[in-house]
Amino acid sequence: MKLTLALSAGFLLGFSPTVSADFVGLYSEGWYGMNADGVNETIENGSDYCVIDIYAQFASSDANVLGVTASSGSMSGGHSFVHNNSGPGGSNNWRPELSVNDPADGSIPQIDSFVTIGGFPGASNVTMLGVGSGSTAGGGFSGDWFLGDLSSFQGQVNPVTQRTWLGRFVVLNTAGVRGTSLDFTMTVQFGFPFSPVSQEEGSGSWTIVPAPGVLAMLGLGVLGNRRRRS
Repeated sequence: MKLTLALSAGFLLGFSPTVSADFVGLYSEGWYGMNADGVNETIENGSDYCVIDIYAQFASSDANVLGVTASSGSMSGGHSFVHNNSGPGGSNNWRPELSVNDPADGSIPQIDSFVTIGGFPGASNVTMLGVGSGSTAGGGFSGDWFLGDLSSFQGQVNPVTQRTWLGRFVVLNTAGVRGTSLDFTMTVQFGFPFSPVSQEEGSGSWTIVPAPGVLAMLGLGVLGNRRRRS
């Protein structure tokens, strides 16, 4: 797996982009298994779902992620992302504030696909989706998401991991899902609210394998390279 990153012109937040040396790339610890009750189970042992979390990785913790734009994500093999939240459907399914912990209502964040700018799923999350963003006809995702409140530091880079969470993506662990991949491209915009914004474009492919934790420990392709263009 290899990630390739580059700069591109900014437009989501309307600021002129600047180059930053702090952005390292997209990061994930790989796919892991979850059962329908939100309890961990390995993919190899037949978990109900395969789940992956994607982050923006930085070299320091002084940045604040503000938005993601021009994104497109899908699974190979025709597998669709699934949702288990309190949303009424459509693009609402991707809103993290609707991914509340309410199993009686069928809303279980551990097995729900959503996008976010840091924070946690639930009612206090201030992430918003751009107009026309959401599920594609093929079961993937396309569009933009950003902080609905630019004075919020919800997207602040974690001082320990130096990452900001960008989304969770879930597929059913059905026959044939192993060996398929999540392919994503996106542009991450970061800086500080009401300040010039830096942005970098990244793409990556994460393959479902029987033991994703093994690959994560070995460091095989969980964090990719980048290239820049002005």
